[in-house]
Amino acid sequence: DKVLLIDSSGFNLPLARAIRKRYPDKEIIYYILPQAWAWKKKRIPVLEKTISKLCSILPFEPSYYSPDAPIEYVGHPLLDEITVHKSDIAYSGKITFMPGSRPGEIKRLMPIFRELCPMLDTHALIVIPPHFNNKQIEELYGDISMFKITHEAHKSLAESDFAFICSGTATLEACLIGTPFVLTYIAKTLDYTIAKTLVKLKYVGLGNILFSHAYGKALHPELLQKEVTAQNLYNAYQQMDKTAFINDAARLRELLKHGSALRVSQIIKEL
Repeated sequence: DKVLLIDSSGFNLPLARAIRKRYPDKEIIYYILPQAWAWKKKRIPVLEKTISKLCSILPFEPSYYSPDAPIEYVGHPLLDEITVHKSDIAYSGKITFMPGSRPGEIKRLMPIFRELCPMLDTHALIVIPPHFNNKQIEELYGDISMFKITHEAHKSLAESDFAFICSGTATLEACLIGTPFVLTYIAKTLDYTIAKTLVKLKYVGLGNILFSHAYGKALHPELLQKEVTAQNLYNAYQQMDKTAFINDAARLRELLKHGSALRVSQIIKEL
């Protein structure tokens, strides 16, 4: 009766066009849309023409589409998962390190995180994806004897006073939980140059992108490429206004309003 497409635009957009061609009246619902607002804005008219209902998880996204486009902000899926929200600073003496989940990211960040750790008078936690075996951990992370290993990102962030996080979904998770952090990212030089040319965005982190759209400023620091040194990360940690971050994180949660699962299920059931 209906088709529900979720994320994965490289696969789902050609599929949607093929479905629309073969079944002109079929209702196609697309949830978690291609980031056409960041790059490839020419995709927007194609999405409007092809998709019956566009379910956006970013409150600013509908503004990039035409006024009569079938698009609706449905909430954000992370708010279906995250239930812990910090309202003030409660010192636990813990800092979480999240060097990412891709091997290249981990290998580029871990030497800097190992150098940074002794500079901080704290209990250091490191979040490692649960699917990594001992051999992979040894190869990718090196000596992590100074860290306590955990596989539970949300629990670790909720317990920590601060975090150093590789760019990705985890940065928005930290924003929604309310744990102050610095976004760190080192890409291959060629990849970074190409991305910077194609994507015209002021910020990398989704929390900063969302917050700047609504309030005209960043929510947290970002250190990229050659800026990512142990000393720079330490300085950012010392200089960050952590109380202001927690207050702004609450404003971000208000902006996103609620989770998305309920509204998407309602849209699927609507006739």
